[in-house]
Amino acid sequence: MAEDWIEDELSDLPPSANLVYKVLEYNGRLSQKQLVDETRLSSRTLHYAIGQLENAGLVESHPAHYDARQTCYTLVRDSGCSTYSRDALVDPDWVDEQRSSFQQDDPSARLVYVGSDDAAGAVIPGSVVLNVESDLLDPNRQRLPDRTDLEELLGSRGATADTSLVLYDDGEGYHAAYVYWLLAYYGHRNQRLLDGGLEHWVASGYPTTHVPGSFPSVEYTASGLFNHVRAYRDDVVRAIGQDTVLLDVRQASEYRGQADDGSELSASTPIQGHIPGAINIPLDRLFDGNRFASRSAVEDVLAAADITGGRKIIVYCGVGARSALAWVVLSELLGYPEVMNYDGSWTEWGSLVDVPVETE
Repeated sequence: MAEDWIEDELSDLPPSANLVYKVLEYNGRLSQKQLVDETRLSSRTLHYAIGQLENAGLVESHPAHYDARQTCYTLVRDSGCSTYSRDALVDPDWVDEQRSSFQQDDPSARLVYVGSDDAAGAVIPGSVVLNVESDLLDPNRQRLPDRTDLEELLGSRGATADTSLVLYDDGEGYHAAYVYWLLAYYGHRNQRLLDGGLEHWVASGYPTTHVPGSFPSVEYTASGLFNHVRAYRDDVVRAIGQDTVLLDVRQASEYRGQADDGSELSASTPIQGHIPGAINIPLDRLFDGNRFASRSAVEDVLAAADITGGRKIIVYCGVGARSALAWVVLSELLGYPEVMNYDGSWTEWGSLVDVPVETE
C-alpha cells in the first residue's frame, strides 16, 4: 500500500499521471514505449503525465540497461529514500497474488527457480527451472553461455524477450542474481528478484511443490550484448590505480589470501590475494540475513568506504556469482549508473601470470 504522502500527491495530479503511476507500481521498470503500450495514452499525454510525476517526486528516470539511449521509469517509493529507488524486488505476498498467472500458459510472465546440481528440489508452484551449472555454464570454459544457447534455453521454458521474469533460488541469492545479471547482459528488459528467495517464501507460510511448471516452447530473441554491465580483464587492468572502485565482496580471509575464518579459497587458482587497490566489503554486510538490507544501511556501509553513485565501480568475487548479487544491489536497487560485474573474478585473475596481486 502506498504511504499517505504518496496518496496525497497523487490526489492532486491528473488521471493520466495516476494511471501511469499504477502501471509502474504493477510492472516495475518500463520504457516510454512500454508505458505507451500499457497505458494506451498518446506519447504527448504520457510525456505530460511523467513530467507531473517527476515534479511530484514520485517517479525517476534512468538509462535502460538494454539500450543506454532509451529511458526507463520507476517509482520513488518514499520521500525519505529509506527504500530502494528501483523496483527490482518483489516479496512473497506479491508473488502469491500473481501465482495463478504464473501457473497459466501465459508467456507474459514466468516464475523462475534457479537451482544447482545439489538443490533440494522444492519450488514455488508454477515455477520453471534453470540449473545454473548444467544449463548456464559452458562445460569447457566455465563462462557465460553463448547467445544461441541462451535463446534456446529460455524459449524452452516458455519465455520470450518480453516476458516478465521473477527469479529466485533456495540459497543466499547468488544463483538468482547471477541469472539476473546474465539476462541484463543479454538485454532482457523486465525481471525482478524474490527478496529472501525460497526460504522467505516458505517462512511466509506459502506452499511448495516438487513438480515444476512446464510450458510450450516459444521463440526467444536476445537483444544484447550490453557490455556496460560486464567487466573484462582489460577493464580491470585499466582500473588499477585509477578513480574506478574495485570492490571485492569476498570474505576478508579470501581477500587476504588466508583461509583463517572458515571460508574456502579457490582451489582452482594457484595465486591467492586480491587485485591491487581493491576495497573489501564482504557481501553479507549488504544483507539482513538472507534478505536485502535497507537502503540506508547499505549506503552507510558503502559511504564508509567512499563508494558512491558518482564513481565507476567494478565488482568481483571468486567466480562472479556473489559479485552479481552485489551488482544487483548497486546497479538495480541503489541506481548507481556505472557498475560492472567482473564475472571472471578471482578464478580468472588468480590464474594469470602477468597481473599484480596484493595480500595486505
